[in-house]
Amino acid sequence: MRQKRFHCLQIIAINLLIICWNKPIYGQLAKFKSDLEKYYSYEPFVYRIQKVNDIIAKDIKKRTLTTMINELHRNNPDIKSFTFNKLNEVLVRLNTDSNF
Repeated sequence: MRQKRFHCLQIIAINLLIICWNKPIYGQLAKFKSDLEKYYSYEPFVYRIQKVNDIIAKDIKKRTLTTMINELHRNNPDIKSFTFNKLNEVLVRLNTDSNF
């Protein structure tokens, strides 16, 4: 169950980035999403959590994903709120600032 939870959170994060940035994904992010959907029963790869975190950091407005979701929520109150605590815990163990 733990692996599925991590994979779901990562897929949700990537899907929300697509919505927030209003752009299709490509390259590594598209590959990560595809692999997550295919291999959901595998142990999560920490480096991929870090890489998605790094990609979020490239937001031109320097927002976290949570900030982006909150901005979307203002005009679309039906959008569900998400927390990324499990992903944040991994980043804390790596002594890395979270952009989730």
